[in-house]
Amino acid sequence: MKILLIGEYYSENLGDPLLCQSVERILAEGYPEAEIVPFDLSGRISVTEYYEPKTNPVLDAVTKYVCDHYLYYRRAAICRAYDADKDRCLRVWYHLQELLRKNRFDLAVFAGGSLFMDYFAGVIHLMIRQLALSGTRILFHACGMSTLDQDGEYLLRQVLGSGKVVSISLRDSAERFRSMFAVKARVLETYDTALNCSRWFPKAGECRAEYGIGLIDRCPEQQLRLIRECMASGHSWMAFTNGSPYDQRYGENLLTEAGIPQENLKDYLMERPRTTGELVRTVTGFEKIIAFRMHGQITAASFGIPSFGLAWDRKLTEFYGKLGFPQGCAETVPSFSEIEEILAGYDAAVHDRALTQGEESRRCLLEAVERALKNK
Repeated sequence: MKILLIGEYYSENLGDPLLCQSVERILAEGYPEAEIVPFDLSGRISVTEYYEPKTNPVLDAVTKYVCDHYLYYRRAAICRAYDADKDRCLRVWYHLQELLRKNRFDLAVFAGGSLFMDYFAGVIHLMIRQLALSGTRILFHACGMSTLDQDGEYLLRQVLGSGKVVSISLRDSAERFRSMFAVKARVLETYDTALNCSRWFPKAGECRAEYGIGLIDRCPEQQLRLIRECMASGHSWMAFTNGSPYDQRYGENLLTEAGIPQENLKDYLMERPRTTGELVRTVTGFEKIIAFRMHGQITAASFGIPSFGLAWDRKLTEFYGKLGFPQGCAETVPSFSEIEEILAGYDAAVHDRALTQGEESRRCLLEAVERALKNK
């Protein structure tokens, strides 16, 4: 049996690979005889390399003409998506064509994360069209929703209703999804699969500081205020990122603006993690986490580390609500002393819910795969 595993598998923002690898390990445990082939939604073939398509000049010329001149909205949506991100669309299109010429996949599994958004709508449309033509059955597991404009919504509606899409589970925005999309597939609610990461990844061998501050390249005023309050609090702390080079550079600039000399940055900012294992060891090297990237918080939850986050997206609000710890995030970062009080209320029951939800996500995935294989 062959399974195509689809997601941001080689992203340097390591929350996405952590999610993909969690799904991969669950599939490998459930179907040890299966060959699992990773496919990166940005067209990467490794962390540092992109697939180089052997393009067809005639097809490219025709496609460009259509994008430039075919104005009827219902057909032009994919043209606009293609024109806005031509290189990525070409990489994904030609890479998938090559794989489908060489392989017959029994199943394609989209490994979750915020896939139902403008950034992915075009490539998901292209992929499902090709996969459906090849006869491959498709399931989406533990997905979420983010910003969708009219084109993105239209493109997803066209392909999610395909008879080859047999199962869709949502980790967040389930009500919104049902209100926007009427699909033939079975639609379920589940939890983020990376809540299982403590099953496979070892935690850090030592505690680096009491507080870990996970930075993101947005909300500068709030993060800067938090860092200055940490500096004044007397507590030990270090900043870290989820691996994104953009976040790392942003963190360096933020700490410099907070008054930390350039030569001392290494004492306050962890080295950028390059693998999912390094990300887990980074997060688990602290007693408490204040993180702005969701999978920093999910990793902390899996290991029972109290965490607080800024609710810059509804997915974070839903995540903490499902954990039974809704006070764990806020739309505006409170004072450091208030965060201390909030994290003091994080108890073993929250950790137990995180592990239970991880197990439910694992079971939901395996049951969806089993149904898909039986109904071929």
